[in-house]
Amino acid sequence: MATVHKDNDYDLVIAGAGIAGASLAVSMARAGYRALLVEATTEFKDRVRGEFIFPWGVVEAGRLGVYGDIVGAGGHRVLWMDMYGGPKRMFHGDLVKDTGAGVSAVTFFHPTMQDALVRAAVDAGVTVARGTRVKGVERVDGQIALRTEGAMAGEFRCRMLVGADGRGSQTRALGGFHVSRDPDSNMVAGLLFDNMGVADDAAHHWANPNAGIAAILFPQGGGRVRAYYCHRWDAGFRLSGAKDEENFMEGFLRTGAPEEVFSGARAAGPLATFEGAHAWVDHPYKEGVALIGDAAATGDPTWGQGLSTSLRDSRILRDALVSNEDWESAGHVYASGHDAFYEINHTYEVWTSRLLMDPNSRELRSRAVPKLKQDPFGHMHAFYIGPDRPLDENARSEFFAEAKDVGVAG
Repeated sequence: MATVHKDNDYDLVIAGAGIAGASLAVSMARAGYRALLVEATTEFKDRVRGEFIFPWGVVEAGRLGVYGDIVGAGGHRVLWMDMYGGPKRMFHGDLVKDTGAGVSAVTFFHPTMQDALVRAAVDAGVTVARGTRVKGVERVDGQIALRTEGAMAGEFRCRMLVGADGRGSQTRALGGFHVSRDPDSNMVAGLLFDNMGVADDAAHHWANPNAGIAAILFPQGGGRVRAYYCHRWDAGFRLSGAKDEENFMEGFLRTGAPEEVFSGARAAGPLATFEGAHAWVDHPYKEGVALIGDAAATGDPTWGQGLSTSLRDSRILRDALVSNEDWESAGHVYASGHDAFYEINHTYEVWTSRLLMDPNSRELRSRAVPKLKQDPFGHMHAFYIGPDRPLDENARSEFFAEAKDVGVAG
């Protein structure tokens, strides 16, 4: 049950109005709780964010109650996943039936979806503060007392502060959380195109593992497509800005993608590169502060799990809060649930990078790729079906076709 409030008292304050934060705000407000959503920017711009929700993530959006908001604001349904080994298509997978989710994947233009979810938050009764940051946090009488600066500067109290403010989270720093990080691995460059001549109902993934490169297309409808070029971190370059657009396309084609992909297409957004090394917080809750989305754990964008994991974080936290009056206990329930599924995603991303992005893993591929070709969704189930199967020695042996020299990522 929601509490009775003074003007500056809230059940929860959420820092960051991205997909994770805005979805949580909408869901909690619709459940009767009072929320303040704080966002540093005054306008959402294209900053090359993830824009593909796997079917299991779409299920999470439905559980949160924001699936209709996402589709209603232009969310584009993707029915198929085409996977290629070089130029040859290995698999044409049905994302609705073969994943068992009963729903398609969904893509969208990130700024448009952020705007839509913020509007939905306002309509649900959330107080939204744009151009505002959380600057100070302390625990007082069992509540969080916080200070903000910017357009809505002031002092507020809440039962819980939620950091949904991305990979450089200020909330994480204010809460004193420790961040762990994997060694450098992949690099992912993203670029938006208009007038790209590919089917709007299918995503495409080309892999050239002997060269350590991959390319991905996620259509958004109407000829607009987000393209990603992935390479090893030790390749010695980082693509950024208009000057590197030609290099982006050249690298993309080296994966085996056909030249026709770019016929008539034009760049429609900035080119930027992100690091693929995982960075995470163990148990992302303490003393009234919870972290969700990239603030809690940043995965490898090569494998596209960011939005799906963010929606699961928001749903797990929502469920914990609405089912338990003791929010201190609920925070720990959320953090344990996050850690359990993140460990699975983390491990499978490290395994998949070794299998499909490491030129030195030819022997592993000789055993495992035939199985991958037969059943990509089953083989890479953490990505397509969801991170719920047990993570154990049998899972490792199955993934690497009985390769005994690979351990679980830690």
